Amino acid sequence: MFKKLFSLVLLALFTLSVAGWLSAADIKGKVTAIEREGRYITVKNPCKEVKIRISGSSTDLSGVGDRSEITVGAMIEATYDESDDRLTASVVKVKK
Repeated sequence: MFKKLFSLVLLALFTLSVAGWLSAADIKGKVTAIEREGRYITVKNPCKEVKIRISGSSTDLSGVGDRSEITVGAMIEATYDESDDRLTASVVKVKK
């Protein structure tokens, strides 16, 4: 009985982790627009263009001190999730 319960819990945890991984998306491209003091940036590459939200508390930034240092024309790599009908970045790497 304990083995079955343990197996079900492991399966549930694995399923949730895969579901979270599948909902994330990546983009590499150029910043084409900045709105609301860097809270939203538009990133474009040859395949797509997305507008992503940068959260001061939950977005991991590298290559800049804070989101106000991101400029139009900067090349970035971002990982983002869709929640509440908007795309929120979890990681943004600004290339120098």
